[in-house]
Amino acid sequence: MSKNEKTVAELLAGGVTPAQISQWKREHGDVFRVSVPGADSNGVSTGYFRKPSLSIIGAASRYVTSDPIKFGEIVFNGCWLGGDPEMQHDDETRVSCMGKLSELFKIREAQLEKL
Repeated sequence: MSKNEKTVAELLAGGVTPAQISQWKREHGDVFRVSVPGADSNGVSTGYFRKPSLSIIGAASRYVTSDPIKFGEIVFNGCWLGGDPEMQHDDETRVSCMGKLSELFKIREAQLEKL
């Protein structure tokens, strides 16, 4: 196997390497893969994202009801790590991905108790 063939074989969906995912995990903690069927049956577009921080959610939250697309764009751009360029440039693919990203930030039920 030539060096070029080995390099291609090591690429994961979205054109990233296992080493890149390991680096992202060290930098950001959990890494999430989102896959969306491609436009015009062109396969699957894959993107890699980190969990949104409180500052990203804070910046996006002002648009949650008035402009849900703007909310999704802020979360998408703030969490994007890498992947297929189509994920960033095709509107339908991007919006499909935005819907999944909203599931990354979970608000847990807190308990309040007067003592």
